[in-house]
Amino acid sequence: MRKYTVEIEQLRTNIAEIIVNRPSLFKVSLSKDELNRYLLLTDRETEILRKIAEGRSNREVAELLFVSENTVKYHLKNIFLKL
Repeated sequence: MRKYTVEIEQLRTNIAEIIVNRPSLFKVSLSKDELNRYLLLTDRETEILRKIAEGRSNREVAELLFVSENTVKYHLKNIFLKL
């Protein structure tokens, strides 16, 4: 699992560098900060994603992290928007 996480992060970094350095290829003009907002998961999003990847339900994740199930759903929505 760790190997894939590292590979995904490297892929995101490579894509970000291409978009920032060659924006004409994608017809976008984003600053590095704007790009990071869309490509990088927050620590909490990463934590929730790992729990979901372990096979836990939204309710289980909420109980483990001492948040509401709606909070977990909110973070998942943001994760999916970034993918």
